[in-house]
Amino acid sequence: MLRAGTSPDAGVALTGDKSLMFLDASDAFVVFGISGGSWIAYGGPVGPAQAAEDVAFDFVEEARRAGARPVFYEVGAEDVPVMLDLGMQLHKMGKDAVVDLSRFSLEGSSRKKLRAAHARAGRDGLTLEILSPPHDPALIERLREISDAWLVAKHAREKGFSVGRFDPAWLGRWPLAVVLRESEPVAFANVMTAGDGRAASIGLMRHADDAPSGTMKYLFTELMLQLKACGCLRFSLGMAPLSGLAPERSSRLSDRFGAAIYRHGGGFYNFEGLRAFKQKFDPV
Repeated sequence: MLRAGTSPDAGVALTGDKSLMFLDASDAFVVFGISGGSWIAYGGPVGPAQAAEDVAFDFVEEARRAGARPVFYEVGAEDVPVMLDLGMQLHKMGKDAVVDLSRFSLEGSSRKKLRAAHARAGRDGLTLEILSPPHDPALIERLREISDAWLVAKHAREKGFSVGRFDPAWLGRWPLAVVLRESEPVAFANVMTAGDGRAASIGLMRHADDAPSGTMKYLFTELMLQLKACGCLRFSLGMAPLSGLAPERSSRLSDRFGAAIYRHGGGFYNFEGLRAFKQKFDPV
């Protein structure tokens, strides 16, 4: 059902750290987790329009009956009418960067830097393979080593809810884009698809400490080129958090606070750097 939808990011619903609420006798459902006094749905309701609206109402009512606050996180523009009908307050969280693959290429003066980086990766001996499941257990163990070292280097731990995590069962559901240097993996990402392969995204990406500079840029570039060749129409680079807030046009404290964090919060998260990286691929 998730892959039949239009959002490939819905694939993180299968990570195992969330619950699903279904509408009786229907394919419509809400994916959610509980944190403190809130029931937090990831994205909007999934399913046929009327059934999706009905299960969203059920979710809100069940949360309130449990004494919790219902929240929908990272909803798309298509979900806004339902959110307004539910009486929800809308808060802008950032911008979703989507690449139109029908227009994506390395040709032209505007792609000079991207083309040069792609060529340099080739000279460094990098190649990319998209591997379909089931995956070789030896490959998964090698990727686990890369993932564990990446977490240590970033002083981080596995996250969840709205992002993927290293779990062999979850990774086994998806194709893996693996960057190789002389047949040795140095970076990888899982490839989530929707709409019969017409839309794609990734939920998890990691690279080795000794991967050449520019490896992740190469991963995204080559992956999009290969997906385009397979008929994929759009690729989501995910959200640029707190990007695009306009506090000068808003009286909301959340907008002013979010914009300030975006500009000055680099000490704990590089918001501007993340947007700048995604901007290299000319998304809309």
